[in-house]
Amino acid sequence: MKIKKILALGLMIVNVLTFTSCMQKHKNSISLNIWTYYNGEIEQSFQNTIDEFNKTKGAEEKIVVSSYSQGTSVSRLTDALLASANNELGSKEMPDMFISYADCAYELDRLGKIASIDDYFTKSELSNFNQDFLTEGYFNKELKILQVAKSTEALYVNKTDFDKFLNENPNCGVSYDDLKTMEGLARVAKIYKEKTGKAFFGRDSLDNYFVIGAKQLGIDIFGYDSNNKYGINFNKETFKKLWDSYYIPYVKGYFNSVGKFRSNDVKTGDILCYIGSTASGGYFPDSVVTKDETHKIEVEIIPMPIFEGKAKVAAGQGAGFCITKTSKEREKASAIFLKWLCSKENIDGFAKSSGYFPVTKDGFDDNFINTQKNDVYKKNFSVCKETIENYTMYTNVVGSKGSEYRDLLKKSLEEELSALKSLSTEEKQNRLTDEYFNQWFTKLQEKAATI
Repeated sequence: MKIKKILALGLMIVNVLTFTSCMQKHKNSISLNIWTYYNGEIEQSFQNTIDEFNKTKGAEEKIVVSSYSQGTSVSRLTDALLASANNELGSKEMPDMFISYADCAYELDRLGKIASIDDYFTKSELSNFNQDFLTEGYFNKELKILQVAKSTEALYVNKTDFDKFLNENPNCGVSYDDLKTMEGLARVAKIYKEKTGKAFFGRDSLDNYFVIGAKQLGIDIFGYDSNNKYGINFNKETFKKLWDSYYIPYVKGYFNSVGKFRSNDVKTGDILCYIGSTASGGYFPDSVVTKDETHKIEVEIIPMPIFEGKAKVAAGQGAGFCITKTSKEREKASAIFLKWLCSKENIDGFAKSSGYFPVTKDGFDDNFINTQKNDVYKKNFSVCKETIENYTMYTNVVGSKGSEYRDLLKKSLEEELSALKSLSTEEKQNRLTDEYFNQWFTKLQEKAATI
């Protein structure tokens, strides 16, 4: 019993000494909090990055950073931030930094909660960032969101089975070149359906389809009208082109969506290719599994398809970092952390683990690609780099209730696609008319007017 008491006392003394040591080490340090929506491997990778900062640059500058995930979704983080900014009952105090998409940051900036990053980064430092991504973070000519790592979209193809189809149908008149355009995709899908009876193509993120498709066609689908009211730009010609290029092939069975993600549909053999986020490129299935058989497949990755003869535009996706408006001392300390995070030697590991690519020019180089963990990732990021070099990286104009407008567009098309599953062949034919498009378009305008 005495020995146990002695051991317990000894352990208590060690804990007290350790605590005292830590207190001395961090005495006069600035403690900063970051809110994220990260979870799993990405959250751990980010925590490892923060630990490294605290041991090195943080110790040198007397800054201690702590990260807290507010849940497993962007919406939960957004809700927590807005509740905090509005001082809602039971909400936590605003963090010093947080991850945010443009729509949320816009609302928080309207409440006066976001500091200007321009005050802490020099023009020379900002010149190292991809300018398309940097522009996304400006509100009222001030930089409010610093993009650190991003993704885009690409076309992911079951190369094994598409090659087999081409070999078995040498005179069908299609090739990989057709997959570079939306019109080409539809042509291939039509022939594939006629030859095999199966759908060919699907798409993740229908809201991105509207945003990026419209921009390729020369229209900002969100913006401000002559009365400075933010909303949807209802250019009917553009909406008709988008409808004809996705909904019509879908009704005819050329395109399809079955599972939660189109990569699932490739795995089950329901489609042969899809447009999806490059952040999930590493999750492309390595095999097709049906009730009849299982076989291994390889992936071919193609830059974002465009409309024939139109602008090369691709999505710039991913949240950035915001600094909360507090004191100059805390804002400067936050900027020190972000500068350290964005440096070439520090962003590499975090970007790789998250599936995103660095937005700095020196960070996203050939070495970043060549040191990826396998050939699929190497191919994926090679296409990302090609896209950045040859496309305009676009994020829609933001404004009040922007996320609600995006959600409206997505759901309006999702509901139409879902309804097809219960229709007869004759009923589906009725949906191919201009009259039906006009009905849908009018309903969409009416719903938008209520937001």
